[in-house]
Amino acid sequence: MQIFDPSAFVPEIFSGNTAEIRCRAWYSIPYAEHRVSPELQILHIFIPEEYFHGGSISGYTARTAPIFFPNAVGGYMEARPCRPCVHPDGTFNTEAAALAHGYVVISAGVRGKNSQTDGRSVGKAPAAIVDLKAAVRFIRSISDKICGDPEKIIANGTSAGGALSALLASSGDSPLYTDLLNGIGAVKESDRIFAASCYCPITNLENSDTAYEWQYGHLSGQYDYRWERDGDGWKVTTVVNPVPEERMALSAMLRRAFPEYLNRTAPHGLTLDEDGNGSFAEHIKKLILDSAKQAARYGEQIPAESGVSLTEENVDFLKYCTFITRMKSPCAFDDPDLLTYENDLFGSEDTGRRHFTQFGYEHSLCCGERAPEETVFLMNAMNFLKNEGCAQYWRIRHGAADRDTSFAVPVLLAECLRDAGKTVDFALPWGIPHSGDYDLPELFAWIDRICR
Repeated sequence: MQIFDPSAFVPEIFSGNTAEIRCRAWYSIPYAEHRVSPELQILHIFIPEEYFHGGSISGYTARTAPIFFPNAVGGYMEARPCRPCVHPDGTFNTEAAALAHGYVVISAGVRGKNSQTDGRSVGKAPAAIVDLKAAVRFIRSISDKICGDPEKIIANGTSAGGALSALLASSGDSPLYTDLLNGIGAVKESDRIFAASCYCPITNLENSDTAYEWQYGHLSGQYDYRWERDGDGWKVTTVVNPVPEERMALSAMLRRAFPEYLNRTAPHGLTLDEDGNGSFAEHIKKLILDSAKQAARYGEQIPAESGVSLTEENVDFLKYCTFITRMKSPCAFDDPDLLTYENDLFGSEDTGRRHFTQFGYEHSLCCGERAPEETVFLMNAMNFLKNEGCAQYWRIRHGAADRDTSFAVPVLLAECLRDAGKTVDFALPWGIPHSGDYDLPELFAWIDRICR
């Protein structure tokens, strides 16, 4: 592995509508010695030029600037490092906006479920989190050669990337990853981080099927969208696919299983009865109501068909779930036919796809193998919330129109973090689908609060 050379930078200028950013960039820096995907296991570093001349931005200096650590992972696929850019309309992307705000931006590429080297699968679970940890260790090891505070690393990601940000933040310095990190030649450093920004994290995968049916099990139609050419543009139509009866039978079993898991996991006072009703459901309804109130304050109309009544301060949860629609068929994550991204994630070098739950394994339609429990354990942020190296500060956003996983998944993560004594900023923003980085001013304001 090459030694980091502080003088080997490229001067960059990004000119947008509102500002011009001058920075120094270091591209394609290896962060581990024994890389199995050399083109992926690299990082990019971007530092505002002002910091090399004694300047300050947003009150930060070369030594106090937080290190913004975004990843580009989606669907648990491999991802190249993020880099700043200017959109065609003159606006900055997330990384450029972070630089303009005064953050040091460092992003790592990671292996994913589709990574191949010499025809071998090299990115199945838990490769992605191992790579992110190795990158954090490398950042800490060169902290005396770059700007930014290594004790203020803030991870940011969306969807599977949000789940990895949560896992990185919760599992800091866990010895369960030591052998895996040694295997890729990671430097001997801490992999703790300061905080995590998690947009719609697809985490807690082994309990996501039961959570999804708890929320959507009353819906026997799976809604999707079809994009079609319309002259010079596109039109979108809603497509409703009936859920097969045999899948609805699985849905009923999964739905009944969720309260048992919730009751042994959630903090005291948040429970569900065997029918799926209780204080946990009421808590989610209140979050939806708060979201609608916030939207209404900004002039947005709340449709009556949403099941949300601002005058009565009430949410008809079943009606609301019908309003936003079901997206996935049972089983949404551990599919009997092994067809999901997650089945692919938990494959092995020799077996492309595997089940990762007992339910999925027992109801397999293709005699699928089951991934080792220890592998599944290493991919779930929920398993590390009492870990000594778990980050103190968390910002979790899951859109109130997001159907990719149940609301129960991010809500339970947030409440268990609070129960563990962590500081959590959580919301279900109204009308937002499965997406991230849609509220950068608010995200940066949160980072500023926790860093100052």
